[in-house]
Amino acid sequence: VVEEMKTITGVIERGMPSNHEIVFERHGEQHPGVLPGDIIMRLAQQPHRVFRYFAVCLLVAFILTCVCSRAGDDLHAQVQISLQDALLGFSSTLAHLDGHKVEVAHAGVTKPFQVRRIAEEGMPHHHVPSQHGDLYVTHHIRFPTKLTDAQRELVRRLLP
Repeated sequence: VVEEMKTITGVIERGMPSNHEIVFERHGEQHPGVLPGDIIMRLAQQPHRVFRYFAVCLLVAFILTCVCSRAGDDLHAQVQISLQDALLGFSSTLAHLDGHKVEVAHAGVTKPFQVRRIAEEGMPHHHVPSQHGDLYVTHHIRFPTKLTDAQRELVRRLLP
């Protein structure tokens, strides 16, 4: 019996769903008189700091990081904005998982935990990569922790 270490390279396509299996036929252990078995790589998800899910592909003891997100093909991002931006409007950019920039903007008032849908900015559909899911952005508003007496008086006069 000869032991050898072998590297297997697999293609992880954009938009592959969680639990998707990539099969490497007859790449498993070999024994005399027996066909080698298959090696199966299964995609699994773990949390991402901006988007709710970021996939990690596990193969035996080998870990390969790839860009996959799931809630179907939709992505969900949590974004903090200032109280001033929430009241007056804002425009900012969000770095997408694949590196391109997505503009997130609103001219009016944004309420706490308000969700905005940005069409076609989610993950590509696995078998139709020209189609994408949506990006859902939830806004979290940073409120000041304290106000001076002068600021409190200004807020009373300005807001009904």
